[in-house]
Amino acid sequence: MKKISLLLIICFIINIITVFSLNKDLNRLVIICVSVLIYAALYIILLKIHKKTNQINNIIFFTFLIIITAQGIISFNYKNTVSSGENRVLALLPSVNPFHENFAKKMDTYINDRIGLRGEAIKIYSSIPYMNDYNIQNKVLKGVDGWLYLNDGNNYLYYQGVKKYNKEKLEVVRNSIEKNIEFCEKNNISLITIIPPDKATIYPEYYNKYIKKLSGKENYIILKEYIEKTFKDKKIIVPYNELTKAKENLLYFVKDSHWNSYGAYTAYKLLESSIKEIYPSYKTIDADEIIKCDRSDYTHNDLEKMLGIINITSNTVQDICPKEKGILDLRYENAHQTIWWKKSYGSKEAPKILLIHDSFMVELAPFIEKGASQIGSIWTYGNDFNSLSDIILSFKPDLIIWERVERLWFE
Repeated sequence: MKKISLLLIICFIINIITVFSLNKDLNRLVIICVSVLIYAALYIILLKIHKKTNQINNIIFFTFLIIITAQGIISFNYKNTVSSGENRVLALLPSVNPFHENFAKKMDTYINDRIGLRGEAIKIYSSIPYMNDYNIQNKVLKGVDGWLYLNDGNNYLYYQGVKKYNKEKLEVVRNSIEKNIEFCEKNNISLITIIPPDKATIYPEYYNKYIKKLSGKENYIILKEYIEKTFKDKKIIVPYNELTKAKENLLYFVKDSHWNSYGAYTAYKLLESSIKEIYPSYKTIDADEIIKCDRSDYTHNDLEKMLGIINITSNTVQDICPKEKGILDLRYENAHQTIWWKKSYGSKEAPKILLIHDSFMVELAPFIEKGASQIGSIWTYGNDFNSLSDIILSFKPDLIIWERVERLWFE
């Protein structure tokens, strides 16, 4: 039994060092306490096995089985709210009500999001060819010619048309838009809404070749036609036609879920016209003010990160940007918190603009800010301005530009 004790002590030390090196943000005291409890329980189990049998193979087998399975508990991520590696908000602990119908599902999501060594497990899982290329349950799908596509929440069913907009879903969309229109009218704020298409909507030709579309209209087209019919007199931009026509340039990143500056600028030209109609003092961007610029090719690779692949190289890709940089020089400190820009770019008569948005605004904002007198930003995945009323009214914007990507509307 002395040999078993020595083996456990060595394993304990190695385990602690490994967990600390892989999870620097976790509470070290909690890790040590949890590890001690698990190893103490393991010692008791092995002691009982040793009394019944002296077979060393059984003891080694149970030792490593328990140690390996315990890693998820030892390095459980109970603290962080955002995954830096996957660039997304982590699930929160559900309310303690095990009798609620959604409790089990929410708890399962919470554990799956935060279980220890999740990133390392994803790397191993992604290295298996079958799992990496064909498994439709992956959060990232491999497309043609190295293209990657987001599949969070089984987006492939939406892409296929298995999940389809129906009357009830469209009614939810209508209510959401109407509620925010009413908020803006009540507070004398102009509103322009823009709905960027998902990458798979504009580039279906590079999607996973094993996933075939069903016949009928695509979801984005259904949404586009419904919005144009229901909100004829409101400024809601659904830039499908313009992006489709502009595909001679690459509009979305190959290994990222977002559009690039070319895609954002194509949509911006529609947005620019709408702003100008409401506020003639808004300064538009002339063609000679847009220049080609280089950026590192790893700046946008969220899908590679989700696969556990992080290729940091010195390679650059060509992009476009405003000649005079404004917001482009400012960085988002935290992608899921409110961030304010209070600078004057346009004339004093130009509108004071508040951006309410998701991650697609990162490429769009540098173009919008050029003609504004002041500009502010709220990064949120919510869809109700009333929940943000204190922040909105304290900023007192003339215009709200609400950007919400295609997939969020269906959800």
